[in-house]
Amino acid sequence: MSSHVDETCVNNTWHINQAHFLESWGDVSGYQGAGIIQPLIAPLFDGKSTIDVLADLLSEEETWAYGEVHKTWSDILNDANFDKAWRRVVHDGFIALDRESQVALNRSMTQAAVSSSNFYRPTATTTEMEVIFSASFSNYDGRYANNGWMQELPDPITKLTWDNVALMSVGTAKALGVKNEDRLKISNSGTDLFLPVWVLPGLADNTITVELGFGRDIGRISRGVGSDVNVIRKSTAINIASGFKVAKAPGKHTLACVQDHHGMDEEQLAADAIQERLPTIVRESSLSDYQKDPAFAMAFAEKEELRSLWKEHDYSDGNQWGMAIDLNTCTGCSACTIACQSENNIPVIGKEEVNNGRDMSWIRLDRYFSGDVEDPEMVFQPIACQHCEMAPCEGVCPVAATTHSEDGLNEMAYNRCIGTRYCANNCPYKVRRFNFFNFTKDMPEIVQMAMNPDVTIRFRGVMEKCTFCVQRINVAKIEAKNDSRDLVDGDVVVACQQACPTDAIAFGNINDPQSEVSRIKAQNRDYALLGELNLQPRTSYGAKLRNLNPAIDGSNPAIET
Repeated sequence: MSSHVDETCVNNTWHINQAHFLESWGDVSGYQGAGIIQPLIAPLFDGKSTIDVLADLLSEEETWAYGEVHKTWSDILNDANFDKAWRRVVHDGFIALDRESQVALNRSMTQAAVSSSNFYRPTATTTEMEVIFSASFSNYDGRYANNGWMQELPDPITKLTWDNVALMSVGTAKALGVKNEDRLKISNSGTDLFLPVWVLPGLADNTITVELGFGRDIGRISRGVGSDVNVIRKSTAINIASGFKVAKAPGKHTLACVQDHHGMDEEQLAADAIQERLPTIVRESSLSDYQKDPAFAMAFAEKEELRSLWKEHDYSDGNQWGMAIDLNTCTGCSACTIACQSENNIPVIGKEEVNNGRDMSWIRLDRYFSGDVEDPEMVFQPIACQHCEMAPCEGVCPVAATTHSEDGLNEMAYNRCIGTRYCANNCPYKVRRFNFFNFTKDMPEIVQMAMNPDVTIRFRGVMEKCTFCVQRINVAKIEAKNDSRDLVDGDVVVACQQACPTDAIAFGNINDPQSEVSRIKAQNRDYALLGELNLQPRTSYGAKLRNLNPAIDGSNPAIET
């Protein structure tokens, strides 16, 4: 029983079509009580839930999940007026219970078993490597391998898409004589695995990290993507094992990495240039230094007053939308990227086009290393369209497809765009995306159902980029007008802001000094990316602070290190 024809199904003669959990009735229990799981839609492919199948096996008459859940809750509610109590809990979705649930008991038993286990602690050598099996950032254990959004989502550390690799330190790569995209043979007990090499600063020497969740064949997306590393994973109890033989294999494997897209220099020149520019792009300091110099983030600002080439816009009577992103709380989880892709119908284009530098994500997550290559610092910086007040893209469009709205949005009129790409060439942030192909023409109907009907589907030859979720802004305007009131702070929540688990993104009217985004922008850590160009971006960043332990970083001379 499964929702896909997976590796188990191809070896079976019977296969029950499993309904998605959003198509199924069920219930759940936890520490505080229990809840009802209601289906959001009818099963698209006449699938059966787990409860449906088990109930049929146990009953002489045909029965359904709804009836079984309804029967179970007659014992839980234990109410004289059961129908009314049932409707209430279905409406609320949850009911508080005094007694400890079975889920809580099971979890306590599991934690006790884990705490009493003897975990394996191997020792790596240069001749016999240690291999760490890690869950994939995007595919997890493989359950999302047939999801194009996840396959094309760059890993926040490696910035790779559509592949799994053998991660190793700079020292290990030198010892093995390999570099990025070389093939590596990893052997264990007579079984060989071939993976491309990817060198990553900060990893331990004599250790190879490989990702689970690839090499699956459960659909048109997952087929031929990556390699199954389980073939060399001989133990089921541990995620680390030693004694692996590792050697360079002939050939190369092309990898699609998005970190260096739009770069213009040779590899070493680019790396040197990035390190030179990094202090102005990502501004960071230690907490102790910040307390001594709270205005450090503005140290790179122009000393002279910057003047505009043309008359500036006047927003005295309306809204001016803006965004603030706090680098202190951004963890690089990439939820903003996926939320934006879902909200704005951004197409999946495949490994070949990503490798050509044509990735379509409206929010990219830049990752920077600094310091010692063996023990580096790392920082993330989400970058989307900055919606510049003096936008360099607007003046160069020959058909006025990119314009400035009355509330400060840098707009795109898709049906006017003729694809000159002058705007992309003129954008210093490189956040504009061009549809080289019509990626939606052969889209399966089931995928079309996932599209947001409030956002236009773009065809080939059209430039696109972050719109500050203009569709959500317009909905909020209409609702406020219907209520005969003005927009207030919080009426508009953009997709990336809504999805961010750490609240690193704030959005609102920067013309309102009491709005959350205005209060954040008023902090002394706030700075404009490439502010020296006088583009006046309405997206700003909160400089990153590191609260370093002096016993570790050696900054306290009184502590021996």
